[in-house]
Amino acid sequence: MGRLICSGIADEGANSLEDQVQMHQLLGWKHLEVRNINGTTIDTLDDEDFARSVETLRRSGMGVSCLASDIGKLWLDGPKYQPFSQDLESLPSLLERAQALDCKFIRVMAYHRQNLSDREWREQGIARLRKLAALAEKAEVYLGLENCCGWHSYNGRRMVDVLESVGSEYLVALYDTGNTGRDGADAWEYYTTVKPFIRYVHIKDWAGEGKGYTLPGQGLSSVTRILQDLQESDYAGFVSIEPHMAGSAHLPHLEGDPWSVYKEYGETLNTLLGKS
Repeated sequence: MGRLICSGIADEGANSLEDQVQMHQLLGWKHLEVRNINGTTIDTLDDEDFARSVETLRRSGMGVSCLASDIGKLWLDGPKYQPFSQDLESLPSLLERAQALDCKFIRVMAYHRQNLSDREWREQGIARLRKLAALAEKAEVYLGLENCCGWHSYNGRRMVDVLESVGSEYLVALYDTGNTGRDGADAWEYYTTVKPFIRYVHIKDWAGEGKGYTLPGQGLSSVTRILQDLQESDYAGFVSIEPHMAGSAHLPHLEGDPWSVYKEYGETLNTLLGKS
């Protein structure tokens, strides 16, 4: 039987790290996933603030499951094109910070395209991921490739192809349940195809076109079924909430109180997992 460890992208509940820790303690969780602290991404946080963050986490006994980086969000072509050097400059700092936090995962994505052909999109994304994975391997930190942004996002066979083509044990699948519906894929089919490669899971639940996201288990993303399968399998790893249901540093355009939404979301996950 699998052992699922609850976590969450904590900036969707609160801005300060102290409040993020408090929220996860209220939920009975011992880990959080770091993206923004006081509105600043973890890779651009200055050294003094990062040192204070490490001390805050140490005092609280809260572990870090993953650093939710923006690596892989760049564009491969078009007017929004950004050079790969930006990711190559960001990753070493992220790897050092992951090591300082005893964190084994960094979330990455696999690049937008505007006018590239599918073949060019695939090949350029894979070429970049190979270089990133080589850096991660030296640091012994896993890059969790989320089904977001890239050629691999639209069905599970593509994700498997990318992982096998890169061929590094340090590039693994980070499966986001809610991205599939948004990208036109079937959540259950994608999950079952990629399952052997999954080392980390994000929990979102797509409510349908024009409706955004909803509480876990109440949408179209097969969340309840996937969680049950994970529990019945040999998966032993993190399930990390990413509600996308209230305003935050990451999603400032959304309405709603992030604290209460995040708390309800986490409590709902606990109920689905029989933890409450």
